[in-house]
Amino acid sequence: MQKTKKKKSFAYVMLFYAVIFICILTIGLIMFWRFIEAYEKTRPSTAMRAYMEDFSEDKVYYLVYDFLGTFDNNLQSRDEIFNDYVRPYLSNVKYSKNAAESTETKTVYNLLSGQRSIGKVTLEQNEKEEIGFRFWDVTDEQVDFSFIREENSKSVTVPESFSVECNGYLLGGQYVTDRTKDYRNLEFLAEYGFEFPYMLTYTVNNYLGDVSFKVFDESGKEYPLDSDFENIVINGIVNNCTQEERDRLATFLNEYCTYYVGFMGSHRDLIHTNYSKLKPYLLPGSDLANRMNSALEGMVWSNNKSNELQSVDIHYCIKLDSGEYLCDITYYVNTLGNNGYVVTENDARIIVVWRENGLFAKEMMSY
Repeated sequence: MQKTKKKKSFAYVMLFYAVIFICILTIGLIMFWRFIEAYEKTRPSTAMRAYMEDFSEDKVYYLVYDFLGTFDNNLQSRDEIFNDYVRPYLSNVKYSKNAAESTETKTVYNLLSGQRSIGKVTLEQNEKEEIGFRFWDVTDEQVDFSFIREENSKSVTVPESFSVECNGYLLGGQYVTDRTKDYRNLEFLAEYGFEFPYMLTYTVNNYLGDVSFKVFDESGKEYPLDSDFENIVINGIVNNCTQEERDRLATFLNEYCTYYVGFMGSHRDLIHTNYSKLKPYLLPGSDLANRMNSALEGMVWSNNKSNELQSVDIHYCIKLDSGEYLCDITYYVNTLGNNGYVVTENDARIIVVWRENGLFAKEMMSY
């Protein structure tokens, strides 16, 4: 009986010591794990891993929002630039410590997409302590996508009455970089009341990749970009006659030039004959008719050369506000000399009047 009591007392004592040991071990393990946890938190790499867990496209979009606004968002929106030129770099972002910028209380990590740096994150120790350790906070985060910027520029020159769209956006006056009015030596038309429109050069830049223009006239008709827009304006002015008018003028000009060349190269004996052929084509009382009459009176020399019209090129015929026609031509003259025929080229502008009884030349100006 006595021995049984002693055995039970010993068991209780051992159990008590075991409980004490387990409690001490548990407390020790808890303190150890707290130490390990606190130590891990004090490492900047731990804070950086936590930062990268929250690193997302939305975060990058927020960080680059102002940068995206430095491009011409009329041509390319922020979302378009982000999706096409920023997002491709975000598929597998890693980080690497920047030892050159790091100190004991500050650690800098570079953000990398492949081998390209796309930004950096700065961590600094804060004032909070746990078990003697101080933790790290993100104090600065930057992403830098300036490398996607391109020095692009594209221009198109159109008449001022035309409109230009770029990537679907109607370009306004802020895109006009030049205004000119140079129409290939047609300035003389101002004397007849013609006003040529300005040619406007629209220029876009500060965009990525490529952009596309569309050009429309005042009626909404679209023109190919390689169109000769200056020539379109010129043709609109210099070809304002109907087909019937052009046909009658062409017939008249060929006949007039035939008799004009024959008269101006007349042999003495043929002066009056050739003038009689030319006279019906001259407007009575006009300066041209008076000049030809004066030439008739002065032709007293002997001309041994034979002149005849080879052909006439009609460049354009313009119907003036007065109802008269301004015709620009080149006529070619065959002259028979001692060495055979010689062809001469002559440029002239002729004012033609359309009367009920026919067409008449009013003025002729060589140039």
